[in-house]
Amino acid sequence: MKREFSLKLPNANSLALLILFLLTGCGLKNGLTKQDAAEIYVHLKIIEEQYRDSDKLIKSHSKKLFEKYKTTKHDYQNFIADFKDNEKEWNEFFELAEKYLIKLKKKH
Repeated sequence: MKREFSLKLPNANSLALLILFLLTGCGLKNGLTKQDAAEIYVHLKIIEEQYRDSDKLIKSHSKKLFEKYKTTKHDYQNFIADFKDNEKEWNEFFELAEKYLIKLKKKH
């Protein structure tokens, strides 16, 4: 018995799912979004200011912050490093951070 192999082209649904998967994955690294990274940045600055006299408290609160966002300090730093040389990305990041800081100020 002879087997025949044929190459099937993907149907439209398969292509749509692939495109959707690729698009939703863009901008994510280790589960972080630019918005998450901006929020972490703001909170880290607040923690550093609030506990500037205690490295132990800074480390403790920073660790809790990374756990809240389900990431690590290493992953956060790598995420930031990926676009620090790109002025457009960097500006977008700081705009998000500034908007988040304003939102926090309005809450308190």
